[in-house]
Amino acid sequence: MVTREPSRRFAPSMRFLVRYLASSVRAKSESRAIYQGVIESLAARGAQAVILGCTEITLLIKAEDSVLPVFDTTALHAQAAVEWAIGGE
Repeated sequence: MVTREPSRRFAPSMRFLVRYLASSVRAKSESRAIYQGVIESLAARGAQAVILGCTEITLLIKAEDSVLPVFDTTALHAQAAVEWAIGGE
C-alpha cells in the first residue's frame, strides 16, 4: 500500500475547518467544497481511497461527496466495538 498525504498548502485550511466546523449551511457547504478539492487533488496524485480519520470530517464528507471511496474511521471503530461486544472477532 502506498499512502498519499494532502499537499501542505491545504494544511491551514484543513486545520481551521476541523477546529471550527461552521454550523451555518453556507459555511458547511464551503467547507465541504474545500475538502472535496483536497480529495480530488489526492486522486490526481494516484490515491485510490480516502481515510476520514477525524470525527469532524465525517460531518462534512460522505461517500457520495467524494470521487474516491472513503473509510470513515468513526463508523469502522463503532462497528468493530459492537462486533467485539457481541462476541465476534
